Amino acid sequence: MTTTEPQPVRTDTPGVADAAAMLRGEMGRADNKAALLLALIGGLVAGVGSAAPQLDLTASAVTAGVAGLIALVAAIVLLLIAVFPSLTGDGWPSWHRLSDAELQARLAGGQRTDEVRALQAGAVRKFRRIQYAIGSTLAGVGFLALAAVLTSLL
Repeated sequence: MTTTEPQPVRTDTPGVADAAAMLRGEMGRADNKAALLLALIGGLVAGVGSAAPQLDLTASAVTAGVAGLIALVAAIVLLLIAVFPSLTGDGWPSWHRLSDAELQARLAGGQRTDEVRALQAGAVRKFRRIQYAIGSTLAGVGFLALAAVLTSLL
């Protein structure tokens, strides 16, 4: 009876390198979107924070404004989580644990399908958190608009 060695994951599968490159690009796009949103929301929070003390706000307007600021801070937290680097897995963060021979073998092997799956999962997580942050931002802006309406009406 003969035994066979386990076969390595194929690295020459057509499209694997292209998929990995596309996913890395999407991750970069997600980071850029998150950075833009962080700047916009941060500016909005700073503007509201500096203008609010000078306004004569009713209790209902203050309540709506605080709810808006809480939603905006939640969006900032979600965006910070989205751009927080993940240093787990078998990708480049683990290379320092490999011997020279293991690292050379890994680099020579090219892209693997498990790397593509990990990149895809990371990209989905980033974009989902950005979606939640946008929803929270819209809620915050809605509450701030309500506060402005309440201030002008009452």
